[in-house]
Amino acid sequence: MNTRTMGEFRGRSLVLLSLLTILPAIARSDTDVMTDSPATSTTMVTEGEVTYPIDLATALTLAQSENLQIASARERIRQAAAQYRGAKSLWLPSIRSGVTWGYHSGTLQESRGRVLNTDRYSLQAGAGAAAFGAGPPMLPGIAADFHLADALFLPLAARRQWASRQAASQAATNDTLLDVAVRYLDLLRAAQDQSIASDIEQKTRELSDLTHAYATSGQGLASDADRMRAELSQRQIETVRSEEGMAVTSARLAQVLRLDPSVQLAPTDLTASPLDVVSSSSTVEDLTNLALSQRPELREHQNLVGEAQARLQREQYAPLVPTLSVGASYGAFGGKEYGEAEGYDDRTDVQAIAYWQVRNLGLG
Repeated sequence: MNTRTMGEFRGRSLVLLSLLTILPAIARSDTDVMTDSPATSTTMVTEGEVTYPIDLATALTLAQSENLQIASARERIRQAAAQYRGAKSLWLPSIRSGVTWGYHSGTLQESRGRVLNTDRYSLQAGAGAAAFGAGPPMLPGIAADFHLADALFLPLAARRQWASRQAASQAATNDTLLDVAVRYLDLLRAAQDQSIASDIEQKTRELSDLTHAYATSGQGLASDADRMRAELSQRQIETVRSEEGMAVTSARLAQVLRLDPSVQLAPTDLTASPLDVVSSSSTVEDLTNLALSQRPELREHQNLVGEAQARLQREQYAPLVPTLSVGASYGAFGGKEYGEAEGYDDRTDVQAIAYWQVRNLGLG
């Protein structure tokens, strides 16, 4: 082989090495200016694999409707709302109605102390129940039994708790949507990496075939063909790694969206679209004030502090205000000393009780 031929071979080798150096930049540049359909620029679908296209808006919508953390936070809001309605209804009376039949046989003691031996029957029906003898019904027909401090302060505490649960739900929604957006961007990056790796592998394969043809025809060096085969093997490994990364990021996104992790998600976006969250002209002070006024975590803790204050006030005023027990009953009542009850007539009972209590000598 003469000096001219050796020079040509060295020139071809330098060209091949230069192409291998600039291939990644060429492939990435080609990917950035792609204009074909999203389906052809997202991922390679193997035979028998199911691929679902998804964009950022769809992922965020699915998160709000399917994510368990958001659903759990919304259920806690409903629970707090029910507790608030219950606290507001503490002073409302309960309504009872029933029938009471009573029988006594044997001795009993009068209020004056005399002991009698008698048989007694009674029957009561109407609003209220458990009416025996001269006392009022033990279960009034209309009854309200509550501590006045509970009626005053528990609705305030329950309303604060409700507001804190709403803020906590908004915080959970924000965190979940942020997590979904980050995982979608990871999926988009993995799809672009896979597209780049596949494009580099394809170009490397073409160069490998070219150098192999030159080496076979005697116009190129066999060492160049061997280097290209080694480079092709490395690029094939990179393609497999990119496919693995695509599968992992797809499964992570499917996890928060409660989708089948075996389904391959393919982003339909070619690039990440910028979103204007705040004005670019905002200062640090403006952004700080905006965060202090709108962050749901701050509202949550502010309402939790308000709830604790309302419960503290309830305990402070509890020994000073009474517990109220009000009842009213109306119905038919009859009785007889021997035999079946008779002599039915209307009966009305009203009672109102207020008492103060210091639990455990004020130490409990």
